[in-house]
Amino acid sequence: MHHFLEANPRLETPFFLIDLDLIEQQYRLLREALPFAACYFAMKSNSSTAVIQRLNQLGSRFEAASIYEIRRCLALGVPPRDIHFGNTIKKDSHILEAYRLGVHSYAFDSSQELEKIAQLAPGSNVSCRLATDGKGAVWGLCRKFGRDPDDVVELMKYAHSLGLRAYGISFHTGSQQRSAGAWRRTIEICADIIQRLNQQQVYPRLINLGGGFPSYQYAGDEMQPQGDIFEYGKVIKTAVDELLPQGIDCVMEPGRFITAAAGLVKATVILVLDKATDGVPTRWVYLDAGRFNGLYESVDVEYPIITNRTDGTAIRTVLAGPTCDSDDVMYDRDRAVFLPDTLTQGDSLIFTNAGAYSKSYMTVDFNGFPPMQEYVV
Repeated sequence: MHHFLEANPRLETPFFLIDLDLIEQQYRLLREALPFAACYFAMKSNSSTAVIQRLNQLGSRFEAASIYEIRRCLALGVPPRDIHFGNTIKKDSHILEAYRLGVHSYAFDSSQELEKIAQLAPGSNVSCRLATDGKGAVWGLCRKFGRDPDDVVELMKYAHSLGLRAYGISFHTGSQQRSAGAWRRTIEICADIIQRLNQQQVYPRLINLGGGFPSYQYAGDEMQPQGDIFEYGKVIKTAVDELLPQGIDCVMEPGRFITAAAGLVKATVILVLDKATDGVPTRWVYLDAGRFNGLYESVDVEYPIITNRTDGTAIRTVLAGPTCDSDDVMYDRDRAVFLPDTLTQGDSLIFTNAGAYSKSYMTVDFNGFPPMQEYVV
């Protein structure tokens, strides 16, 4: 990426840059750390055509959140058997289309969804999502999806009665989960569910470990060394071997871990203003990129920032995007970023570790701004 930036100093900003070799490096690292779990890449983190193509070449499978992601995968040569429809909430027409296209693996967490799948995708493999407490994660992901263990048992039995393959139990310990023990706790619950189901002649064959492996720094955190993923792998493998019955397969659905470090966003300063904010003198730097066009997660993510300024004194700075919206503000109040006081209009800022969800969260035509241009190296 450094060579691309040096060779193209005058490209119009903002733009998004993704490095496919780094994507491959992260994928291989994860596969080395968790070789016992098949990888279903969570496309929602970065659905760039080039990313899907590279991961498909490497043998990854894919977790799709919508029929639109399924169509993209198939158009790029991904076999339908390698796609899991991982959203537990799906339109009837989308289930039917996916089934007709050859996708026979679906997530659910309600009896209503099961009934739709049984009618529109008969005989398919289904995985029930188990709720988790989200403790230890930056984003707990514990409100919208998942059911309690007793509910999972009953729903899996119901799936079996409807002629579906009650194939798996899935969970997500939370995005950027900083405790490997979260997986062990949840695997222990899954083991109990499997035992209860086996006693009633229902035999799940798979545990979906989800994603959530940490990839970069957040507010108040130390930077996570990439080598930590091997510690996660050891903890998870030990839990699988000790707690689950033989013959249970494992899969995982990583997204951010594979894509985050492989991307950056380059923006340009369009205005620098010193003004009183809540009665306190504050330096405001306005950029041509903000929360609505590439940097939505800046509320939670401390992207390492590179500037073209090597002079000046680092001072507390509020960053804001270009839209006419008061929420388009980054690193304000309890969050702080310190940048050179010499920053001026025309200078550049590069947000690194921005390969996950930067492109995915961009608005289309909000305030008339187009999505960022994307470049691939």
